Amino acid sequence: FTLEGLRGAETTVERLNDFKRRLTELKPEVGSSPAIAELIERSRRRFEEALDDDLNTAGALAAVHDFARETNAAMKAIKAEDQKALLALVDHFDSVFNIFGEVKRELLDSEIQALIDERQAARAAKDFARADEIRNQLTGMGIILEDTKEGLRWRRK
Repeated sequence: FTLEGLRGAETTVERLNDFKRRLTELKPEVGSSPAIAELIERSRRRFEEALDDDLNTAGALAAVHDFARETNAAMKAIKAEDQKALLALVDHFDSVFNIFGEVKRELLDSEIQALIDERQAARAAKDFARADEIRNQLTGMGIILEDTKEGLRWRRK
């Protein structure tokens, strides 16, 4: 046991929780993709084979990490039925390791929300210097902003 190892584990869990949040918040088109179905089946098989191999938790966790990486790379191809199946697999992984937990909608206090609104207005007015200044201020307050195609996302550090 080391503090560095503990910090690494904390970062890993945070990254996996961010992955689940992005997957949950995705607004995909109707349908499904054979490539995503194959990714799901391959990931499930690797995970279960590792656990069946004398409870090889390192191999099972590697399967979870590979699944998250490959799903992130394929995020644009995910359809509505794929999203349900992907989240079901995340729940299956979670039933064994309890890593992901529930996606929580965090509430912002009024000061932070006002700064986010001001930043969005500055971006709309093409005042990027002010928008960057507000982003830095929010970062100092422990709020991380992510600008995506779907809109602004935020999370606490």
